[in-house]
Amino acid sequence: MDATEPEIPEEIDHQAHHVEGVLGVHDIGVRWVGHSRRAELHITVNCQLTTMESHRIAEQVRHRLFHAIPALSDITVHVDPCECEEGVEYHPTAHHMQMGS
Repeated sequence: MDATEPEIPEEIDHQAHHVEGVLGVHDIGVRWVGHSRRAELHITVNCQLTTMESHRIAEQVRHRLFHAIPALSDITVHVDPCECEEGVEYHPTAHHMQMGS
């Protein structure tokens, strides 16, 4: 039983969108592990940022979520670049995703 209350992913989305530099939020997943929650999400940031700047934004998202979500023990934030350049393959592994995911 991995389900969590439906308002938790909504709150994660809301909180992450309020971090400066986050352009978008998607693929939020949350589950109970014992008496604590684990979560993952993807954020989109400006593709021109340095790795350090992108990492800083992701850490700000993590910090905000640890304070906002009860019983959150761990969260993985995957950083995606905005897709601002034509001709760049941003998702070369997309064909490995399961249908409906």
